[in-house]
Amino acid sequence: MAETLDLFPEELEIALKEKREKEQAKELAKEKSLINAQKRHAQKSPNAYRTISEVAAELDVATHVLRFWESKFSEIKPVKRAGGRRYFKPDDIDLLKRIQHLLYKEGYTIKGVQSLLKKVGVKELIAQDFSAAPESKPLTVVENDPVVAQASGSRTKEKVVLEELLVELKELKAFLDD
Repeated sequence: MAETLDLFPEELEIALKEKREKEQAKELAKEKSLINAQKRHAQKSPNAYRTISEVAAELDVATHVLRFWESKFSEIKPVKRAGGRRYFKPDDIDLLKRIQHLLYKEGYTIKGVQSLLKKVGVKELIAQDFSAAPESKPLTVVENDPVVAQASGSRTKEKVVLEELLVELKELKAFLDD
């Protein structure tokens, strides 16, 4: 295998450079899209309805993710105009932000968030502070919920295992560097 890499160093270097350039171009396009969405958002009233593209850019998720969440959470009810275009109310956007936070930052599953919505309701869920430190548990209402406990517990175990692996890998790297 090492011989193959030695035979084609220029081709490998070119391929890696092209890959990096594609990734940078993708990242740049994503940033431009976000900036454009923020500009459009800044021009609109805070109570204005937003298109699915604007909401996707604001939340930094793909539009198909929002459509999927819409199918999983009956509480998300965008207004649909002719041709099926979706327009989200400010309350829908707040709920989507909260759902995103629970799924991506707190490690909830779809079922866990659905259960949470049933127990505390949309308004209470949106009103809860999720800017608190991860150690604090702002959603104490559902501590005894097995679905929620399983979601947050498994995420914590995974994190501990990954952190241990990272420490071990760093030690191995230091050993190899010496």
